[in-house]
Amino acid sequence: MKHSVSHKTHFIARYEVDGVNRSAFFSRSNYTQAEAEKELTEKGIKNFFFSFEPYEPVAFGENGFLFSGEIGFDITTEKLLPYLEAGNEIIIDSFGGDLWEGWKIHDAIKAMGTNPSIGVLGSCASAATMILLATDNRWATFNSRFLIHNPWMMAIGDDELMYMSADELKKEKNNIAKLYSSISGKSFDETLALMKEERFMGADEMLEFNFITQIKGEIKPKKDDEMNKEEIKAALDEQEQSLLSKIKAWIKPKSPKNAVFQDVNGVDIDFGEEIETLDQVEVGTTATIDGSPATGEHTMSNGNVYVFEAGAVTEITEAGEGDDLEAENAALKQEIEDLKAQNAAKAEEVKNLKAETEKVKADAAKDFQAVKADFENFKNKFSDTPPVSKTPSGDPEPVGGFKFKRKK
Repeated sequence: MKHSVSHKTHFIARYEVDGVNRSAFFSRSNYTQAEAEKELTEKGIKNFFFSFEPYEPVAFGENGFLFSGEIGFDITTEKLLPYLEAGNEIIIDSFGGDLWEGWKIHDAIKAMGTNPSIGVLGSCASAATMILLATDNRWATFNSRFLIHNPWMMAIGDDELMYMSADELKKEKNNIAKLYSSISGKSFDETLALMKEERFMGADEMLEFNFITQIKGEIKPKKDDEMNKEEIKAALDEQEQSLLSKIKAWIKPKSPKNAVFQDVNGVDIDFGEEIETLDQVEVGTTATIDGSPATGEHTMSNGNVYVFEAGAVTEITEAGEGDDLEAENAALKQEIEDLKAQNAAKAEEVKNLKAETEKVKADAAKDFQAVKADFENFKNKFSDTPPVSKTPSGDPEPVGGFKFKRKK
């Protein structure tokens, strides 16, 4: 008859064999600590310690709690329910334990219908897998591991009891295989073979079998050259757009500098950046001659006489009718001078633009060669050989109840 296991009815010995955490249950009603210690010593088990109280959950992240230890002792339905009802994320680190308690937790999560986030940080083996597979929102860290294998139990009695125990184990094995098969999509027979193998899986294989839907903290290497080519093409496109933007900015027509106006005597008068034509000049407009404030009277090409004091126009006398021809000649002369100045400026601008364009072409060619070299280096950084998973081995040796057993 299956007896329930909890910290109220049992205490536990924890120990390690070949790097694998193991445990053994002892009924409080049948064993004292001294008797349990003697039994373990006689079996050659060393470096064990006893736990009479279960591990407590530890806060993890913003809304999670890490549950470590044995299913049925440290991790029970009663302990998990308050956290599940509060909407907390459940993180598991367990090598298993009591199978029936694992099923009980699985069914409780399913019955709640909340589809909580359940993850693995470390190990999720045997009965602990029931908890993980109770939700669709399941994940594992990159270096976590997962173990599926056949259940086992201890039985003492006659041949009838042994046959009954074998029938019970077979039923439990089939129930577990049905769950794993429904999740992974593997056939029932394929799943039984994996369980018989006592299959350890890393996070990648867990994801492949759909035992998790996400790997957290995963560093993904590039899988093929096509992906790299797409990334390089995107980088080149971005570089091209940048270069085109620079070229467009360089060849964009620049606003012409304001002309420096000459009076009829050839004196250059600079009215500043805001003045583009003489028609804009009015009383109060400032100007300079050879960098100094303009002074005196100056007849301009439009025939108007401008009087300056301390760099500002104080009076404007417009040209009379008799002065039209003179003014027109002066205007034509000024226009010719302006055109000469503009032609010279344009010639210089074309010269500079040509030099800048040649520089852009040279820089673009240099950048392309650098990107090409980076791509070749980047492509050779990764290997297509998948990593080899190093998995622990060993089998737990609990006393009483359904357990998962490592094959000898």
